[in-house]
Amino acid sequence: MKSLAKYEEAFKKVKEIYILVYVTYVLLARIVPLVNFITLGVNSIIYSVLAILGLVILLVDFLMTFFVFKSRENIILMLFLVVCLISSVLNMDYGITSNIKTLVWSAIQFFVLFSIVNIKEENEVNRTMTRVMKISSAIWFAGVIVSLLQFFGQVGYVSPFEDFARRQGFVEARLFGVFADPNFAAVTSIMVVLFCWLLLKNCNKKAIRVYYITNIAVQLIYVVLSGSRTAMYGGVLLAFALGVLVVRNKELERANRKPFAKALIGGVAAVALSIGTIVLVEYSLPLIVEIGDSFSELLQTQEVADNDVEQNEIDKEKEKEHVSLNRPDVSEDNVSNNRYEIWSNYLKISADHRLFGLSPRNLMSYLKANYPDNFLVTKGYDETHNGWLAIFVCTGIAGTLVMAAFFAEYIYQGCRYLKAKKNKTIETKIMVLFGCVFIVAVSAVLQPEVFFINTYGAITFWLFMGYLLYFMKKETASRKM
Repeated sequence: MKSLAKYEEAFKKVKEIYILVYVTYVLLARIVPLVNFITLGVNSIIYSVLAILGLVILLVDFLMTFFVFKSRENIILMLFLVVCLISSVLNMDYGITSNIKTLVWSAIQFFVLFSIVNIKEENEVNRTMTRVMKISSAIWFAGVIVSLLQFFGQVGYVSPFEDFARRQGFVEARLFGVFADPNFAAVTSIMVVLFCWLLLKNCNKKAIRVYYITNIAVQLIYVVLSGSRTAMYGGVLLAFALGVLVVRNKELERANRKPFAKALIGGVAAVALSIGTIVLVEYSLPLIVEIGDSFSELLQTQEVADNDVEQNEIDKEKEKEHVSLNRPDVSEDNVSNNRYEIWSNYLKISADHRLFGLSPRNLMSYLKANYPDNFLVTKGYDETHNGWLAIFVCTGIAGTLVMAAFFAEYIYQGCRYLKAKKNKTIETKIMVLFGCVFIVAVSAVLQPEVFFINTYGAITFWLFMGYLLYFMKKETASRKM
């Protein structure tokens, strides 16, 4: 028995290391210069190794603990994978390899990341969670700092890439920075703000506290400069929810047993503060850049005059372009940036396969074979640009019902937790985990996220869903005892 306990302890450490490496690499993979440096071929090999290791961990975990059958949530997720497999088989004429890969990654997200809820020791959960947050915050802080320097230097270019060119720096009135996509990057920045909030609460070292506060500030600035409406709208909604919870906690600490009126006021105040921050950044930072450029030009002109060089050598007609955050790709005629048309087209086409959908990863192959002149094909939209719509399009009614059952069970556990905390304060880590899950869930309305994708947002969604469920169940279990 002692030898078995040693093996179990060693396996727990291996699993924790795997989670940290997996999360870290997926986050690093969103930084374009890094992926350019290691090349897509090496990147693909790294992902393949991570997938194999994840499957090994999943298999060992299954054989040791049968954890898949230890909760209703896991059983429902297993059933969802079965639906995905059926859908893949039914549509195998349009491709099977990519669907198998997607099923593997989904299994890892469900049963290695989300199933952290089955760990018994709370200190292990807290340790892994804290490490994920610290590593992510440090990586993203470095990336955002470089990106902000690009904004202030008005650096913008197209980076050559092996599959397609990527915009970098400040381009088209948006700060892409060093990231592959400003929408994904901005949502990650909001999560980093939440991480730093929690880490700041648990830190007493002055220098590190300054770092966390600075990190929060630069992440919020990046969110605005990214031009991501997904992140900004979601962030405002999140600010309201967290404002309500924070003020509620404060009122309960003051022995106020009816804190709801003040809590709502706190939520409204948080929204006002968020909108004020957005307006302030949108107005002040472009102005600072222009003032800096004007001052630089003045110094340059003075230097030319001091050297007795003809003033005419300076091309006065070439005026510096006005710094603006008004996106040219968004207009009153196309507020959704083509999303409404993408969604409607996918809904119409998926009507041919209502029960099991078109399978997770062969949408474009199916479209080219059956609807070659469709808007989606001509524009190259191989994603639904809505993670929640993807459930129905890819797995049909069957997958939608199964996943609806999963979230119904999850909401039920959430309601039990809230009932247990009716007159008690809610821990900061619960609010942070909720905030991370919430912002990714909101972002999935406007971009491919959460399902059938291997992004930082998707894997942290499932990881933090697991953490959140773990702490909620622990609270409700302690109330029974």
